[in-house]
Amino acid sequence: MLIRHVATSLAVLAALAACNDDDDGGNGPSAGGADVEVSGAIESNWDGRSFYAVDDEEGDFFILAFDGDYPSEANLGLGTYDGEFVAFYFENSGQPGTGSYGVGDGQPAQALYYNDAGQRACLTTNGRGGQLVISESGSQMVGTFEFDAFCSDLSTVSVTGSFDAEAYVEP
Repeated sequence: MLIRHVATSLAVLAALAACNDDDDGGNGPSAGGADVEVSGAIESNWDGRSFYAVDDEEGDFFILAFDGDYPSEANLGLGTYDGEFVAFYFENSGQPGTGSYGVGDGQPAQALYYNDAGQRACLTTNGRGGQLVISESGSQMVGTFEFDAFCSDLSTVSVTGSFDAEAYVEP
């Protein structure tokens, strides 16, 4: 079930990002900031960008923080995205309000960490999880997160960070 949700979230995020609506003339939607630290099987610390979106058909909600190029249909996937990203997914929820949300199996949110260096996808499954704290919810989503994730190569990582995500606006 989680794999289907992650695949759906990545497909929607790729479709959204492929619209190339960027207020500063670049490629992709406008984006806020993100600060991410990864430890465990992967050691990484990066400042990146972030945005959020709601899938109007399903009501699914996504937050994406990334350090590489804007994700697109062509480059968002295992072995094809050049960089790292963290994605959060809420199924059929619409935009969540402020508060603390569990992340992982049986929780309101799921999370995915991807690292191109080892082509590793790390999911909050198999008892792994954490918290997503949203301190501002509106045209900007501001928050912090921490979660442990189980990776495709059977290793584990701990991911912590913050985001100040801008809303994706369909052109």
